[in-house]
Amino acid sequence: MSSEQIKTGAVEPIMVDVTDAAGVPLAGKSDIFIRLLRKSDGFLLDWADDTFKAAGWTTKDKVLAEVDASEIPGLYEVAGGWDTSAVTNIVADDVYVVSAFQTPGTDAKLPAPGELKVGHNADVIQEIQDRIG
Repeated sequence: MSSEQIKTGAVEPIMVDVTDAAGVPLAGKSDIFIRLLRKSDGFLLDWADDTFKAAGWTTKDKVLAEVDASEIPGLYEVAGGWDTSAVTNIVADDVYVVSAFQTPGTDAKLPAPGELKVGHNADVIQEIQDRIG
């Protein structure tokens, strides 16, 4: 994964390439998921109510769906993306770490965690674009 900047309130597509140790795409997996960590306080997103929490999550693991097993094997996504406008306690200009996991399986080689920077310069650029039309 990488580091991306997105504007506040955006819907961010989250996709993960999943391969085996030899680099061959793994299709048809149902045990690939992500967790979103808010860097400023270490809270994890509860996908059930779109709230970052220190504990007491209902759904902290978001299972990923394969995009297209025949045309793009091994590419998994958060269906519909992550809607930052739905988060009840988003922190302005924070950084969110996206980490991929596999449970119970152990055959997937997953990318290193990536970062989403919500707000920051992306909001400023959007504001300038809105002003100049």
